Amino acid sequence: MSHQTIALRMSYQAIGLSVHKNGIKTEDHITIVRIEKDVAPQALKMLVDKFKRLFGRTNIFKLKSTKSWGKNSVFVESSNTNGDSLKDIVDRMFYLIHPYFCDNICYDRYPTGQPPLHINTRGAAIPETDVTYSICII
Repeated sequence: MSHQTIALRMSYQAIGLSVHKNGIKTEDHITIVRIEKDVAPQALKMLVDKFKRLFGRTNIFKLKSTKSWGKNSVFVESSNTNGDSLKDIVDRMFYLIHPYFCDNICYDRYPTGQPPLHINTRGAAIPETDVTYSICII
């Protein structure tokens, strides 16, 4: 049975990063992975335990869109004041949980299970903006 066939039968949740501007949570988020609902809390805990020091109110990132992706999304770049790339951090997050939950990850949209770094903005570009992130189930 293919991953696509299995995906149709499972119920998934996304684990990602909520975007906060001026300390206020926005509607925007960056998806790290879609994973089966029953294991999402375990995967989230693993990510929070390992990466929480990189996020929160005092860890400012610059966020900007780089180009459109489809009708509603934009690819984004983001880095913190130390120069750490959000893409590198998100990759490390994905590859931390992948060995433990590879059979629970949804592969229906992205063959590796990991989406590209993007935000659904309904097509609007994002000018360079200071943001913070929080790890959450979306």
